[in-house]
Amino acid sequence: MQVAHPGVARGVAEHSSFQTRPYKRAYSTLRAQQRIVFGPTTEAVDALRRMQRRHASVSGDGYHALDGALQLWVWGSLIDSTLYGIRLANRRFADGILEDFYKESVWFGQLLGLRRDGMPGSLDDFRNWMKSSLEGAEVSVGKEARLIAESLMALPFRWAAPLNRTWAAMTLPERLRVAYQLPEPGKAISAALLLCVRALRALPLSLRSQPAFWLAMRRVNSEENSSV
Repeated sequence: MQVAHPGVARGVAEHSSFQTRPYKRAYSTLRAQQRIVFGPTTEAVDALRRMQRRHASVSGDGYHALDGALQLWVWGSLIDSTLYGIRLANRRFADGILEDFYKESVWFGQLLGLRRDGMPGSLDDFRNWMKSSLEGAEVSVGKEARLIAESLMALPFRWAAPLNRTWAAMTLPERLRVAYQLPEPGKAISAALLLCVRALRALPLSLRSQPAFWLAMRRVNSEENSSV
């Protein structure tokens, strides 16, 4: 979804090692995200500084990684995907929880370099902004985006590509699914995949979460106990 924006796609295509070293590239991105979200403050700040330094040199014809519009789209794609995942898993939250999540996401966006007044003010505003962005001309899938998407389909193994394509077709907005030339998924396989996702909720938390989350929760519990 992120590379559906031509400026983002060009930046990735011209400055990323997604083709020559796809596993290392994917791992470094995931590690940085985990350090920012789950790491202690010093690690999160260090990861953010590294990201800013790296992005400062990413520029080319008609784009720069620190451009506010491109940063907003990348940030918005992360938030939208998280909200979609919550709906897909059929999670139910008390009133105000998702709004609180969005407020924290705005703070996260500021840490990435976005201006507060450049982000939608509320969750409803964000949803309206995303809807208009997806319907507008600024988001347009080109050959760079399709090349990047094709390389991602082969992760973590080439035999997983058909499943990844089906999953992408299920979860992308319809306009982007068509632009990426992904066939509409069949109802049977869509229902089966959705059932598998929702069945994961029955697993113990230790089996459906990542080590970075365990360490963060252990650290938070330790800090709470020490303050009692």
